[in-house]
Amino acid sequence: MDLDDQMQAKMHARFAELLWEMLHAEPCEHCRRSYPGAKEMTVVRQFLADNGTTADLRNAAPLHNLADSLPSFDEEEKVTKPGKAKKSTA
Repeated sequence: MDLDDQMQAKMHARFAELLWEMLHAEPCEHCRRSYPGAKEMTVVRQFLADNGTTADLRNAAPLHNLADSLPSFDEEEKVTKPGKAKKSTA
């Protein structure tokens, strides 16, 4: 089935709407699963990346706060995973 440009545009717009609704969905009344989960966020991220959407951290406080909370990889500190501390040989 070949999709013409108009049908592709409609599908693209509807998919964007569904992703937006999913991002703002309440937890499921039956299973109490909250959305979005990691899989759903991956779909959203890929959709945004595929469409050339980027964020300017200077104007987006939540993204700026997230970026500020990340560790600096320029530092010479050794980072260990929780629970993976080296055993003492003493």
